[in-house]
Amino acid sequence: MDFLKPRDMVKTLMALFVLVFTFLIYLDTMAPTVSFWDCGEFIAVSHTLSVPHPPGSPLYLLLGRVISMLPITGGAALDPILNEPQFHNIAYRINLLSPLATAFANMFLFLIIARLVVEWRGKIKDASDKWIAYGGALVGSLTIAFSDSHWFNAVEAEVYSMSIFFTAIVVWLILKWSEKVDEGGAGSRYILIISYMMGLAISVHMLNLLTIPFIALIMYMKLNPKDDGVEMMVHVLAVIGIMAVALLIGIEMALPATSLEYMRLSASDLSSKLMVLGIVFGIIAGGGLWGLSQAFKGERRSRFWKQVVLMGAAGASYLIIYLGIIKGMPKLANIMGGILNTDNAVSAIGATFTVSILILMALIFFAPSIYRARATEIRLSVMALLMVLVGFTSYETIFIRSAQNPNIDENDPETVSRAVSYLEREQYGSYPMFYRDRWGESPLNRNTATPGRVVKVKSTGKIGEVISVNGDQVVVGVGGRDINQRMNNLSVITNGYRSNSEFFWRYQINHMYIRYFKWQFWGREGDNSDITQLWAIPFLLGLAGLGHHFSKDSRRAFAVLALFMLTGFAILLYLNQDDPQPRERDYSYVGSFYAFAIWIGIGAAAVLEKLKDWRKDSPVFFGSAIAIMLLAAPANMLKANYHTHDRSGNYVAWEYSYNLLNTCEPNAIIFTNGDNDTFPLWYLQEVEGIRKDVRVVNLSLLNTPWYIKQLKHMEPKVPISLSDEEIENQGLWRWEEREMTLPGPTTFGDNPEAGSLEKGSAGITWNLQPTISRQRNQQTGKLMGGLRVQDIMIFDIMRMNEWKQPIYFAVTVSPSNQIGLGDFLRMDGQAYQLMPYKVGLSIDVDVMYDKIIDTYRYTNLDDPEVYYPPNVQRLLQNYRKGFLQLVYEYGLEGDENREKALHVLHKMDELVPDETIPVTYMDLYLQIAQMYYQLDDDSSAYRYMENAFENGREESPIMDRIKVASIWNDLFDETEQSLDILLPLSMEAPMNAQLIYEIARAYVKDGNAVDGEEWVTRLAALAPMARETRTLQDMVAKLKADSTDS
Repeated sequence: MDFLKPRDMVKTLMALFVLVFTFLIYLDTMAPTVSFWDCGEFIAVSHTLSVPHPPGSPLYLLLGRVISMLPITGGAALDPILNEPQFHNIAYRINLLSPLATAFANMFLFLIIARLVVEWRGKIKDASDKWIAYGGALVGSLTIAFSDSHWFNAVEAEVYSMSIFFTAIVVWLILKWSEKVDEGGAGSRYILIISYMMGLAISVHMLNLLTIPFIALIMYMKLNPKDDGVEMMVHVLAVIGIMAVALLIGIEMALPATSLEYMRLSASDLSSKLMVLGIVFGIIAGGGLWGLSQAFKGERRSRFWKQVVLMGAAGASYLIIYLGIIKGMPKLANIMGGILNTDNAVSAIGATFTVSILILMALIFFAPSIYRARATEIRLSVMALLMVLVGFTSYETIFIRSAQNPNIDENDPETVSRAVSYLEREQYGSYPMFYRDRWGESPLNRNTATPGRVVKVKSTGKIGEVISVNGDQVVVGVGGRDINQRMNNLSVITNGYRSNSEFFWRYQINHMYIRYFKWQFWGREGDNSDITQLWAIPFLLGLAGLGHHFSKDSRRAFAVLALFMLTGFAILLYLNQDDPQPRERDYSYVGSFYAFAIWIGIGAAAVLEKLKDWRKDSPVFFGSAIAIMLLAAPANMLKANYHTHDRSGNYVAWEYSYNLLNTCEPNAIIFTNGDNDTFPLWYLQEVEGIRKDVRVVNLSLLNTPWYIKQLKHMEPKVPISLSDEEIENQGLWRWEEREMTLPGPTTFGDNPEAGSLEKGSAGITWNLQPTISRQRNQQTGKLMGGLRVQDIMIFDIMRMNEWKQPIYFAVTVSPSNQIGLGDFLRMDGQAYQLMPYKVGLSIDVDVMYDKIIDTYRYTNLDDPEVYYPPNVQRLLQNYRKGFLQLVYEYGLEGDENREKALHVLHKMDELVPDETIPVTYMDLYLQIAQMYYQLDDDSSAYRYMENAFENGREESPIMDRIKVASIWNDLFDETEQSLDILLPLSMEAPMNAQLIYEIARAYVKDGNAVDGEEWVTRLAALAPMARETRTLQDMVAKLKADSTDS
């Protein structure tokens, strides 16, 4: 590589410094084991070479498998879970891929910025040129290194860090092409390497495709050095504007008015309407482009058409890869399967890859015969496409492994039809990006289900799937991968947006992009931006860099702008995200933040360039300026973000999953809800072999036929009565609420009498209500609607199990997903066990104590140096609920268990202290204080009350503060404490009757007749007829009378 040549030694050493320094920071803050969301799944499927959710990311899995097998021993800190060096931990090893990939991306950003500075300044001639180019590059590369989202991706096992690595290397390679293209065949070699990198990249994530316009612009500008970048930008924006207008008019003329009507269209109707859209678009766009070209004269008109051709070439390249390879290969595989008369995905897709490669090789060989004058260009283009395809062939490993039926085999893509569905990402469906009509009343609300059997709807989990209920069409789900969530979206919450444009600007633009952008370069506090963290210095540097870049080298500045916009706003338009989202989506836009960091580096170089004009070649001034900028931007970001990105002591995902699995009795079945209570469990079972006897049943996936069949046929098997054909044909059921009965067991565990609703009767009986599209039957008063496949399957599993295996619901499963079984679910820790009799709120104290005190693990939850984000803090409240339920149960058993109850409370405070894991709900916080008080531990009770507004509760609502004051007054007789809280609130809410009442009551209770009378008078003005008002008036009168008598 050229940057390793001795003449570039300064650049080489600085690039290596960026690589090594940022890698060491990431390594220091990297998650030591499994994390939440997709990380557990990716680690498990990488180590076992299994099949993850679509699109699969096969290259990531292969690299993860390699690094998981490396014979690395010793030399690392002791893992507190495994009690051995961290390198022995498979999760730790696979996590290493992310800091490595991200650190290399940082290094390439240093080289990219340095190259762009050289492009406008000319070759490095002296020391001052090095200071400017390499100093600016250092500031820019370290700034992105410690930005919020980029760092977040760098410390866990996810595909986004590797995706940004491929984006970085492709951008750097095209700049090297620009530098080397005049050196014989060197340029062609760079094009082929770029193509291969792109093929590998789309085997990880599709972000890399958005670099195609950047590549096209750099190539065009190299071949047309006289074209002005600003003029070109005006031309391109004008063309985009014309096309946007043409598209909007075409949509208005050809497509339905709402997204619901669009998704109701049959395939033939949709094809005809899209054809009309294409014709209208072509006529208007073509006419607009011709009309615009007539406004230009001479050479400018020629340049305009060349640039239109460039845009067309870039668009064609994107479409060839996206539609021809990513989307086209599945369709060709389907055809190939028919030709070969096979349903085997490995054979059909392998043959498709082979035939495609042979055809492209033939085109390369016969290019001179096709068009001799352009044979070299044709060969290079076909070879580039061939390299993309070769990189993409890693997808074959997904189907090879699926054919081996691994334990994790999502979508089971071993047949051609399922493989095509897998590659086409049909599980997620598609919400039309033309529509943004989900801001107010959703069309889904207008089509609630009425009684009637659903007409054979396979539960593929496809968004936008149209079902028929009694002749009315209903769209199943919009948004999110969680099928259960999408099903529940049949009743949609209005989010307060008054128009499509408000939804687009306020939510999709501001909340889902600009807010994330500010996190990186302004500063972040919680979920909001906070300019006091970074004082927007990185943003200002980037803004200066943008302006300077356009003034010095507008052509390449425009290329960077295209990269910035496409990896930011274009993704935003494409994703068309709903409100709300199940998690923050900032990782989607890291490519855009990465592009902006180029301008941060250029802005720093501009500052150094000015210094040269002022102070010539003074190394002292150059060094001082670089040091100041490093301190103001990357060093400040490192300081501000270090604690919140340091996961080195965070074992929550591992231990929460360990505790959940160990809540279950042997050979149990446990229903889980989504990613966070499923994927880490898969990791523990498949990688570390922990509690493999427990069968995890994910309710979201339980709506899909492939998953139900795997549960039925793969060990440990789940009892299911349906045949495979019946499973394939399962869909939503029309349902009217009714009483359901499940026969009780002859024996149950160690309690042979516990066999029914009332011990000794025939079984459990409960009311099963519809779970979707609910509406009240006006005649019978009963709820009508539908049952999801998961609801049907829960009941079928319960019925077929016959109480032979323990059945649990994780505490993260909401009551709406428990099919009305709440009365029969006993809390045993982090899961509820289904019991054959009514449980109510009771628990088995021995079981609960064994789980939460003797079995569960709570590593580092008491360590204030370990950062736990708000979503994790909320999850960990489930631990407290277990402790408090046990305390409550001991309290019911009488005074003899008071010491046990107090011991459990103290143990909770020891293992999950409020100082590190704040109690996030005020009611729960006050409940703990009252329990301590009732158990005669006044000091602990006072401590909780005194800290009521700390640890994240500082901004508690007024009613919470009133509640705290009321408890001070009633429970502890601390009137002064109560008034200290209440009186300042009276300035904020002078008309709040509850507040005025509590102030008056506190004064009256304290015997203060004067102030009491004043506040009771205020209360009487607000609530003159209230019983509380009259009671306080009587008490004030009595106080005054007593005072007079005395």
